[in-house]
Amino acid sequence: MDTKKLRKGFGFADGRNAQLDAYFKACNEAADEIDRLRALVDIGYDHLLSCGYREEDPTLTQMRAGLTPNAGVTGSGEGQ
Repeated sequence: MDTKKLRKGFGFADGRNAQLDAYFKACNEAADEIDRLRALVDIGYDHLLSCGYREEDPTLTQMRAGLTPNAGVTGSGEGQ
């Protein structure tokens, strides 16, 4: 995420708002953690398929739904 462009968009000069920088850093870290969790769910999904589960199984359907960007999110959030 380019924080310089975002700071300018919010009217902040470079380096003047440490809170905004900390917020963007936390958002980036959270996005990285979500990506790691999605990868783990994907590995689990593939493993269950290899164990004989079928894609129509409700457990696998729920797992796939959880991998969808913004699954269960309401409001005006943007997709990834």
